Amino acid sequence: METHVKCDLDYSDEPPTLPKRVIDVGVDGGPIKLVESNGENAKYAALTYCWGDDTALSSVKLLLSRFEAYKREIPLDLLPKTLYDAVMITRKLGIGYIWIDSLCILQDSPADWQVGSSRMSNIYTAAVVVIAATGGASCKDGCYIGNRKKLRLPYTDSDGKDRALYARLAQFPFFDDRADVRSDPHSLGESHLSRRGWCAQEVLLARRTLSYSKDEVLWDCMERISCECRLDGSIRSQRDERRKSNKPMTQLTIHSPFLELFQEGREAPSRENQEKLYAKWYAMLEDYTGRNLTYPSDRLPAFSGLATMMSDVVVDTYYAGLWESRMPYALVWVRHSRVPFERNQARGDWAPSWSWASVSCRVRQETPEEFTSAVEIVSIAAPPSGANRFGSVTEGRIEVKAVLMGIAIDLQSIRKQIHADAHSFEWRGTAHAVSHYITGNQACQPRIKIVLDVGETWLDPDSEVEDIPEVLGLEVKEEGRYFLMLVGMEGIKGQDEAQPCFLVLQEIEGGDKERTFKRVGANLRFWLPKGAESYDRKLLAQQALSGTKELIVIT
Repeated sequence: METHVKCDLDYSDEPPTLPKRVIDVGVDGGPIKLVESNGENAKYAALTYCWGDDTALSSVKLLLSRFEAYKREIPLDLLPKTLYDAVMITRKLGIGYIWIDSLCILQDSPADWQVGSSRMSNIYTAAVVVIAATGGASCKDGCYIGNRKKLRLPYTDSDGKDRALYARLAQFPFFDDRADVRSDPHSLGESHLSRRGWCAQEVLLARRTLSYSKDEVLWDCMERISCECRLDGSIRSQRDERRKSNKPMTQLTIHSPFLELFQEGREAPSRENQEKLYAKWYAMLEDYTGRNLTYPSDRLPAFSGLATMMSDVVVDTYYAGLWESRMPYALVWVRHSRVPFERNQARGDWAPSWSWASVSCRVRQETPEEFTSAVEIVSIAAPPSGANRFGSVTEGRIEVKAVLMGIAIDLQSIRKQIHADAHSFEWRGTAHAVSHYITGNQACQPRIKIVLDVGETWLDPDSEVEDIPEVLGLEVKEEGRYFLMLVGMEGIKGQDEAQPCFLVLQEIEGGDKERTFKRVGANLRFWLPKGAESYDRKLLAQQALSGTKELIVIT
């Protein structure tokens, strides 16, 4: 921590300013207590961990009623095992303070929580080290878990003293582009911490991470990765190779380049550096949205620390998870093809329908090689609901001028076809993005097979299709009005043909003056149905491009 200059970032000359509240760990032998920093500068650690269920911290978390008592002393016997271990580790490192969310943010004060969540980028980046309790599913499990002593081999050394040699299975690296499988040599991709939404930014923002896994302790910083089985830091080269990629990855062992890209973008502003940051943003977003949150309404706040840091480098405006400069293609996010179907995954009113934060499952957003917009964005609004301007929003609306193409979905025909020949349908993942035959309006009569990312929210649990568990009907009412909105044309360098990109919209009845819609899906490509091979696939794009734009609102 003293010799790695790259890891110092802005804190080489003097220690960082302490967060509003920290825990004094009693390095000098004093009591463990809550301290209001009043802008003091000092080194501190931070903890990232899994809370567990709602009752796990009920007897110790900071409440208004406990505030004054905690300023005098926090009894050690009250602390759950993970918090106790973190305090002792910080003390042994000689660091005077530690920041722990449950003890430093008033848990019964929404206003204090809003302020605290808005400062996550500063808190975790400024911490001299972040302690990661990777092995625990709950704050009761502790940092030191698991049976590390798998095999004990006693022996007598040359001085006649009894010793023991401990051995365990060797850890072999197995890298995978997916963020939801094992993708590191210490199984941290399978840890409980790697599945928690709030923990994603806490690790990504850390300059140094000390991870306590089920097998050993790992050190990860911007200059080196070390572990007990490779004390020479030999897995650093593997990390550096992965740093060249923008593919999703488990961020706990292979340090994200986000802080490096952030630093490069700030020190040498350029379009190239900004594009690298945007590409990394989408990779982090894909990993983050695949994690779990106790409250789906935290989708934006739990990612706001990264958005805060991005805004310090990119000249851009943030609207409910989407960057203005990436519009309109940023609207064409889709549910990830590897997302397993779960009935409890739903769309909520905590974010506008056009934001990825409105769905509680993993999403994917790509950066097109070439893209020509076909819409005119008139205005965007998504005012924050509190002090965190990158957090929750009160509402959201986008006013656009775009071409709409009405579509009709024949549920009975779809169900009959599924019964007759289920395997002929294209599936992206498990029942979450189904390919359907749809018919266009009279300007586009031929039936065209289009991938509609209609997602779990729009699956009907009372579907008539019961004998095929992978197949569910669409929650589409006969009187519902559905449209394709042409977003633009996506091309690939070196190829002449471009593909149209559409949003799938449902019209909302009772709009004030403008026609109002909500986003219910998106498609990135289309295929022709059997028997229509002679039909020119460009016709759909031509019809959409030649259509008349109209002013609409998407909420």
